[in-house]
Formats: sequence, structure tokens, C-alpha cells
Amino acid sequence: MLLRGEPFPARFRNSFEKPVPLRPNVPTTISYVMPGIVHTFKKGHRIRVDISSSNFPRFDVNPNTGEPLNDNRRWAIAINTIYHDAQHASQILLPIVPGGQ
Repeated sequence: MLLRGEPFPARFRNSFEKPVPLRPNVPTTISYVMPGIVHTFKKGHRIRVDISSSNFPRFDVNPNTGEPLNDNRRWAIAINTIYHDAQHASQILLPIVPGGQ
């Protein structure tokens, strides 16, 4: 069951006014605060987070070239890497709100 699903192009990780493309093979810190949702995860439930370069046809295709969206002339295959070693720790913070049974 999809709880949230909205695009967040990494080129806008610092600013929507001045996009900066990612550099291949260079670990980059990206912080994203997901808009709030209210959902009860019961014991045994699992949470999945998907990170991708595209979600077509739900959203426009990402050409992965840094060109302006919807005005691109080239296409590139993206390889997404999530680093999770001692030097590049990754985390997902999930707040727990106490509730009734």
C-alpha cells in the first residue's frame, strides 16, 4: 500500500532556484523531510522505501542528464547507490507517536 509518493529530484537538494546535478561516484548527503502522514503500523508490518530515478508513467520521465526537464535532447541510465558503511552512514528517521490500542 502506497502511503506517500512524490518526486524529489536530487538536483534540487540544495535549492529549487539553483539546481546542482549529482556527480557520478561521489557520495552526496541528501536530506528529505516527508510531509506528515497518519498511519498505524501494527506489529509485524514492514516498511519499504523505494529510491529510483523515475516513476513513469506516474511522473514525467527523468532523462538523468541534468538538462531541463521536458526539454531534454539526451537520455542516460542512472545507477543509484545508497552508501551504508562507517564513513557514509545512511539513515531513515521514523517518529513514533504513542497511541491507543
